[in-house]
Amino acid sequence: MDPLSVTANVITVLQLANSIISICYDVRANLNKAPWSLTRVADEIKDLRNVLEQVEKASERLDQSCTADSKQLCVFKLLVEPENGPLARCHEELAILEKKIVSSYGHRTSISKQRAFLQVMGWQLKESDAKACLARIDRCKSTILMALTADEATLLADIQRMTGSLNIAVEKMSITVSKISTHFETQRFGTSHPSAK
Repeated sequence: MDPLSVTANVITVLQLANSIISICYDVRANLNKAPWSLTRVADEIKDLRNVLEQVEKASERLDQSCTADSKQLCVFKLLVEPENGPLARCHEELAILEKKIVSSYGHRTSISKQRAFLQVMGWQLKESDAKACLARIDRCKSTILMALTADEATLLADIQRMTGSLNIAVEKMSITVSKISTHFETQRFGTSHPSAK
């Protein structure tokens, strides 16, 4: 599996999340009072964006690694599974949300038409629709966070193994240095070294 495909998938979902956030800000700028669902959608999508950016960084780290761990590759392979993978589901849910927002907002109209439309219509995403959509997006986000946690656990296990082997190597070097030091001390004071007899 190519880590670049992970990065490309994450960037695609990030772009959609940023589009929704931008629409939310546009709507918010044109409304006197921001409804709960608008604020909640913007906040939840920003949280998702932060998680996706962490996945992107982890993917880039994996891409730059000389030896990619098969466990890490497996975690990322599951993330980008095209049919049921968390990134695919997340993209699907974001597309549904964007469609709901855009259909009530008229995102492609001119700014003056948008303002007039918003004054008449306001924010049309109902609280129940927002809650249901955000719950599905939150499940996707939780799954992605679990994958990140698994990736970090793999990294920690690798670090622990490396630390253990370094400790053993340092201990062996310490014993060797101690033997050499003892040998030089005995040579320096003119006494014979016990192993020289």
